[in-house]
Amino acid sequence: MANKDRLNHHIIPNEYGVWYFRFKIRNGRKYKFSLKTKNVGNARKLRDKYIEEIKQHGRILEPEPEANTFGEVAQEWVDWKRTKIGEEIRDYTFNDLYLYNINKYIMPVFHAIPIKDIDFETIDKFTGNLKREDGKPMAGSTKHNIMVPYRAIMEFALKKGYIEKNPLDLVNPIKVNHKKSQPLSQDEIKRFLQHASPLYKDFFAFMFITGLRMGESAALKWEEVKLDDGYINVNETYVRGNFYDPKTGSSKRHVKLNGITRDILVRQAKKTKGKGEHVFLNRDGRPLRANSINAHHFRPTLKKAGLPENRSCRDTRGTFITNALDANETMGFVQNQVGHSTIKPIVNHYYNRIPRDEDGQKLEEALKSAQVLPDLEDE
Repeated sequence: MANKDRLNHHIIPNEYGVWYFRFKIRNGRKYKFSLKTKNVGNARKLRDKYIEEIKQHGRILEPEPEANTFGEVAQEWVDWKRTKIGEEIRDYTFNDLYLYNINKYIMPVFHAIPIKDIDFETIDKFTGNLKREDGKPMAGSTKHNIMVPYRAIMEFALKKGYIEKNPLDLVNPIKVNHKKSQPLSQDEIKRFLQHASPLYKDFFAFMFITGLRMGESAALKWEEVKLDDGYINVNETYVRGNFYDPKTGSSKRHVKLNGITRDILVRQAKKTKGKGEHVFLNRDGRPLRANSINAHHFRPTLKKAGLPENRSCRDTRGTFITNALDANETMGFVQNQVGHSTIKPIVNHYYNRIPRDEDGQKLEEALKSAQVLPDLEDE
């Protein structure tokens, strides 16, 4: 170990393996900059060259590399990340989350600052000063979204050797109050469907009873409906006018159909089968868009039914989960239906809905019915 330290004196790698040169001259001047290489041999050669220049001339002859500004690094990251669209990231996430927040909030403050000079206090001040356009405090979730590309840029800078440490590691996480699901009770579902437009009544009923995401229901094609076998295949999602593969492997799944959902699909076939590939269509014969359905149909129906209006189509999913749990469906069944990889999200968000009044009694009844246990009475 000691021999290795001597070989690498005055150079040190960051956590991503990029080597840095560190040297202090007797007059007090300090050199500390990235050698922009992960090859230790190249780093040693550059180190030896710089130290020889310092010995002969008292300084490094070549000017110290100019510090990259945040704006320069951000542009480099954007150009690189753009090549990942469709592979690692969806186009609407790149444009509407990353680029929008970078251009609107981040660049006006940081574009000209050398990225190595940005410390945790600067970032903390930035997040603390974020306000809505009307001057009111900004929601934690909005601040979090702004900082998603910021953090990615700083991680990129660290990997490239532009900074030695990520100052965001010292910044306290932004507190986000996640919006809780507002599921509808069975009585509320009935009232909602009584006031729903005939064109979309079966669509909303299908959402309430299957727990599919809005985009999954909108993307459902007739070829994926297997009525005779009692299930549908979920293979796509429809978001902002484009079809995508589901984000996770567990989202691709078979969803079991009960008698109600089969009846819904039979009725729907009379309306839309033969008019297009998709099961649910709007008046123009096109797949349904979440924003339009929420604004023009879901929320107006809530109002007509006299129900709380602080809900959206997303709450049909929570409605399925809570009503399924209330009806004593197993968490494993619910997990498979909604496409979660584990039961953890269900436990975290819907634990209070899991029936517990008869814990243990059903197991006892099942064991006795199956006569699993021998006669344990004293002979």
